[in-house]
Amino acid sequence: MVEQSGLAERASELSKVGDAQLEQGNYSNALTAYRNSLAIMERLAKSDRGNRQRQFNVFLSYFRLALAHQEASQLSNALAAAWAAADIILRLHTEYSSLYKEDINKNEELIALLQVLRSRKQRPFMRIFNNLIDWFKLRLLLLKVAISSQWLRS
Repeated sequence: MVEQSGLAERASELSKVGDAQLEQGNYSNALTAYRNSLAIMERLAKSDRGNRQRQFNVFLSYFRLALAHQEASQLSNALAAAWAAADIILRLHTEYSSLYKEDINKNEELIALLQVLRSRKQRPFMRIFNNLIDWFKLRLLLLKVAISSQWLRS
């Protein structure tokens, strides 16, 4: 567990390095840092598939990678990373949707996160974020209906 904690810290450091490099316009260095962080995050997530935070960190790593590819004008790579991020977040949502009350909170958090990310005005990703936000809002509504119908029956 200590080794995994150290790996998680290293991945976080690499993400910060990538953020700084991206901010400075050093796209190649940012992409390298993000790829290395993603490799660690994926390793940690595979070693503990039940850990939602680790799974979510893989989503964030793919998203950072997508933004860096976009900034570097590598749009096909950006789109591939964005789709990988979308696949992960949808899989996580589906896997944990039976936890109604907690899921409602997670839906609201994800909607808020996606709205913040969308507000960055990343053009190639606008449609993806709009679709994800709509999907999560619909899912949230369905969960609330399911809960209220369960309460009516009890």
